[in-house]
Amino acid sequence: MGLSKLHKTMRELKTIFWQLMNFRAAVFDLDGTLLDFMDVWESIDIAFLKKCGLPVPSGYVTEICARSFIEAAEYTIALFHLSERVDAIIRE
Repeated sequence: MGLSKLHKTMRELKTIFWQLMNFRAAVFDLDGTLLDFMDVWESIDIAFLKKCGLPVPSGYVTEICARSFIEAAEYTIALFHLSERVDAIIRE
């Protein structure tokens, strides 16, 4: 199926969906539901550690992947005895 035909089909399906469901809007949690960004987050975490000259311990990515940004920053600060604040690490 060509790209233009795929776009047309998707538009038609979207129209049918909204007509059947009579929704005015919908909210989706994309990360981990419709799309998976875990590889992106893993790359960001590894790049941050390398930028700081820190090793990437075995299990580090697994340990922080289920945490919030704040929890992951707190864990990283504690693990590496960093002097940075949580908000500074999150911004980084």
